[in-house]
Amino acid sequence: MQIHCNSGIMNNILIGDLPGYGTVWLHKNGIANILSLENVKNKHKVTYDSSNRNQFVVHNQDGSTCIFKQSSFGLYYLNIGKEAVALVNMVEDKKSKYTVNAYKRATIARELQRTIGRPITRDFINIIEANLLQNCPVTKQHIMIAEDIFGPDIGELKGKTVHKKTGHVNTSPNIIPEAIISSHKNVTIAIDTMFVNGIAFLVTISRHIKFGPAEMLKTRK
Repeated sequence: MQIHCNSGIMNNILIGDLPGYGTVWLHKNGIANILSLENVKNKHKVTYDSSNRNQFVVHNQDGSTCIFKQSSFGLYYLNIGKEAVALVNMVEDKKSKYTVNAYKRATIARELQRTIGRPITRDFINIIEANLLQNCPVTKQHIMIAEDIFGPDIGELKGKTVHKKTGHVNTSPNIIPEAIISSHKNVTIAIDTMFVNGIAFLVTISRHIKFGPAEMLKTRK
């Protein structure tokens, strides 16, 4: 599974069994595992009362409950401890479905795919079936096995994932409210020069309004 977050893209190969819930994807370096309330309520009864301790209560089928309390940051959490999670290596689990020779050929297929420039799987299969690589030791089946065991090639995803165009930013200025204009007819501005990597910037800050623009100076004269 690919996890998209603020720090980039992480490729995950681990799943865990969360007692009372079921199978979840897990990343060892993550600070928490997020459960969707939508998915939880489809499996269990969930109750919440803002006037009673401000917590979510998940009612399991065996009569037990899991209580999610609110943290100081506002998120609701359940601290289950490391001993409550059973990790399963997805690569090893999928590898066990195939013979030793099939796994070896799948490894060769993935290495060959990287060697010839990481074409997408569909194009790689077309190259093999068109016999464009003489004496090639792998077949379409081995490529599909490699895709099943290892998932999409990371280098291929990084190299062929295009940047998506962002939406247009509206830069039209807002009209200054009359209350601010009347309260701040006379504005005192503090001025100083700031250097960043040897480049001079004129920095100003308007008192009370706290508006602070900065502009690069071509010359300090």
